Amino acid sequence: MLALRAQVLFVCLTVLLFGIARSYAQSSPAGAGTISGSILDVSGKPIPGAGVSIKNEASGSPRTVVADPEGKFSVSGLPAGTYTLEASAPSFASSRRTGVKLAASAAENVNLSLNVGEIAQSITVECRYG
Repeated sequence: MLALRAQVLFVCLTVLLFGIARSYAQSSPAGAGTISGSILDVSGKPIPGAGVSIKNEASGSPRTVVADPEGKFSVSGLPAGTYTLEASAPSFASSRRTGVKLAASAAENVNLSLNVGEIAQSITVECRYG
């Protein structure tokens, strides 16, 4: 009886591990590459929480990520092709880089710099007499 339970447990674990391996293989297509980098201000300091959009110029399907506390981002599982990257953050002007070429199974590092955006302020003065 104990041997039968061990065999059933072995078969269940084998099926489970096979399913996990198959799922992992499907989530990362063969030849997929990675685009990563940092989002920095003009003085070279990281901008945490900046939004980064990575768009394949041929298919037009964008992937969006948020930079970590050190201003770094990474997107993997990308097919070979030419990409446009756009970064934005509150109080900063957006930055765009086009023509980033990614080869199959390659990794590209792209840093983007954001300039301070326009600051809009208004002051209201009320004068009251007597």
